[in-house]
Amino acid sequence: MNRSKKSASDLSVADLDKKIDSGQVDLLYLFLGEEAYLKDHLIKKLTLTVDESFRDFNVSRYSLADTSIVQILDAARQTPMMAKRRLMIVSDLDKIKDEASTDALIEYLSHPADTATIVFLAVTLDGRRRYAMALQKACIVVKCDHLEDDQARGWAEKYLRARSVAIESSALGVLVGLTGGNLLRLQNEMEKLITYVGNAKRITSPEVESLVPRTREHSAFDLGDALISNDRKKALRLFHRLIADRNEPVAIVGMLAWAYRRALIAKELMSRNAPMAEVSREAKVSPYQHELIAQMRRLDLKTIIFAVKRIAEVDLAIKTSVGTPALQIEHLICELTSRTSFK
Repeated sequence: MNRSKKSASDLSVADLDKKIDSGQVDLLYLFLGEEAYLKDHLIKKLTLTVDESFRDFNVSRYSLADTSIVQILDAARQTPMMAKRRLMIVSDLDKIKDEASTDALIEYLSHPADTATIVFLAVTLDGRRRYAMALQKACIVVKCDHLEDDQARGWAEKYLRARSVAIESSALGVLVGLTGGNLLRLQNEMEKLITYVGNAKRITSPEVESLVPRTREHSAFDLGDALISNDRKKALRLFHRLIADRNEPVAIVGMLAWAYRRALIAKELMSRNAPMAEVSREAKVSPYQHELIAQMRRLDLKTIIFAVKRIAEVDLAIKTSVGTPALQIEHLICELTSRTSFK
């Protein structure tokens, strides 16, 4: 097994794919971003590089919500079970709070065991934390972000083609718009649609519109859209489900900020009478989301600026441990859906 000699760098998912295929596996990785499908894809490929005979003993997943970083690093230093190396996947990095844990991690990153590959998972990191800076300096950083609409369309078409299923162009646009470029959800929805159309082997818009919306309520994208639409009841319901699913509060706030930045871009373009195709492209809004586009048009500029400012304040409060994150966001949702300028 060859190993890359680089101490740290940024790689695309495609680049890391190629390196793994060529046998280049590093000791430290940091997978950042919201796209769970891409992270799972890379982890599966890394798992296949571990000796198959004793893979069950040498591939482990850890959550810092349940296991201390010191225990995980001690395990990394242990000799693998009848294999050259082990693979360890570590999540919930935001649980690193005390200085002793931070010091232990930084020390390990400077001298990692050569018999363990560790993959650290996070949606985002607070760049002001020492452990965050150390991880980004020592690890191979791979950005696993949601795809742009055009990329997601291409990915979906290729996925369906491999299963000998066709999809109408308009149906594909609706499907990508509803799933927000989230590949895991996109894959799940396509599998459901493939089963539904059966021998017809062709997916149409009515089928997408009737089946896909039923599974969308857990998305942080939908939470942002609910706020833009001033739907407090739906926004709170989505938020509580996101928290129940253990989504990181900082990531949720980041998605809210992104939703209002989209609205700001759309509002500016609309004020200049830009073509709707340009508005959709620049604001990352599917042209098939007619109601959302209409809501963005009705928003006034002061409301959007106020929302962006308040979201930034809550983001800072959460990162500096001022108040309970969930309570901070819940109060923010109520505040943003109580302004008369949304109506």
